[in-house]
Amino acid sequence: MEGINLGLMLEAINTRIELLYDREHTIGHSHFMPLNDEPTITLLAEIFESQVLPLLEEYFFEDWDLIGQVLGDNLKPLGMRFIQKKFTSKKIAALMGEEWEAQNSIQAYKRNTAALIEPKAYIGIYDSSALTELDA
Repeated sequence: MEGINLGLMLEAINTRIELLYDREHTIGHSHFMPLNDEPTITLLAEIFESQVLPLLEEYFFEDWDLIGQVLGDNLKPLGMRFIQKKFTSKKIAALMGEEWEAQNSIQAYKRNTAALIEPKAYIGIYDSSALTELDA
């Protein structure tokens, strides 16, 4: 499906979950079974949005940095990340003033819906080097 290896993707996600949380909270392949009948990026995006991301939010108590790490976002360019900071430093300064300092590392995050329908974002979960090859 559009160059995405679901087996490698799920393996990478589950390995990171095991490293960051525990083995008992890995994601089962059954979430992706509907793709056997309808292997489309649209269905994969729906599965991620309605099942995978909510599970990760629950597992990591909405710690968006960890969720992003599970999805390999820290290895991807901004446009390919599933989770993004909601406010830039410039926007925060405009809202709160230049002297304001975040308490307890507070940062709002949002889902990047454009990445959900981008095959390279999924490939980047298990192969970040492919992102530079695909962009070349």
